[in-house]
Amino acid sequence: MGDPNVERWHQHGTIVMWMNRRDSRCEWNIAADDAACDALLQLFYLMENGEWSGKKELHLTKPMTTPDHGGGFPFRSATQLTIKYPKDRVPEDHWQFTETDRKLLLEIGLARLQELRNAINDMKQGGGDYLIGDRENNPLWI
Repeated sequence: MGDPNVERWHQHGTIVMWMNRRDSRCEWNIAADDAACDALLQLFYLMENGEWSGKKELHLTKPMTTPDHGGGFPFRSATQLTIKYPKDRVPEDHWQFTETDRKLLLEIGLARLQELRNAINDMKQGGGDYLIGDRENNPLWI
């Protein structure tokens, strides 16, 4: 059973995730509009402060172009991102980011949840262009 407040949360806005095909790096990129950033910040608050573990599937929109490098490179996109926060069952710095058939799963500990929350807040303020997560295990480009 997951946290009921996380289960009741609803996604708003547009979230896109993509990986460029031009280089050998395996780094997923994320971008979101203001409404999506606000909703994600609320979700992360609910996950962090909930009584139980939380898991939420997010619908991703396919970008027409990518904002990095003028959008001129081929890319592949994901259709879904599932964020899983197993609360006290993983170390605080836990970061496991996997892909299966264009569906992404990000399982994170408390410190990584806070790092992700801070990055989304920074994105909302116009920041970004840096990596978060485990740099050796599929980091996420903000």
